[in-house]
Amino acid sequence: MIPDTRPMIEWIRDNREAGLTGAEIGVNHGLNAEYIRNTLKVVVLYLVDAVDYGINGLMVGYSNDIVKKFQDGWLDFVYIDANHQYEYVLEDIKLWTPKVKKGGVIGGHDYHSSAGVKQAVNEVYKDFYQEKEDWWVIKNG
Repeated sequence: MIPDTRPMIEWIRDNREAGLTGAEIGVNHGLNAEYIRNTLKVVVLYLVDAVDYGINGLMVGYSNDIVKKFQDGWLDFVYIDANHQYEYVLEDIKLWTPKVKKGGVIGGHDYHSSAGVKQAVNEVYKDFYQEKEDWWVIKNG
């Protein structure tokens, strides 16, 4: 079953051109990845998870190791939905933000349902979009 709408993904669809390259950090069984592929015109969607769910193309490993495989300023968007504990969310935000190009989008899920997500997002960002469970920012530099 495809997840409920993801406001961050819909914002990207409505505000960015086709031909995007993105990454989803924390894939679980791939339902959100399917939603992203069906909603956005992505050229490449990198899927990162510590658990091997048997999804074709999944990069299996911890995000703090896999992030090293990406050049800074290369991705159009990153969607973070991995470990929801504060220290891991904070680490994902800090490690993956440099990988997003200027004008790109970084955000994630479970803003309201996870205290760790909310704390990390509020600590790093003063201004951000937030709708339903999604949060996101436009990278300025």
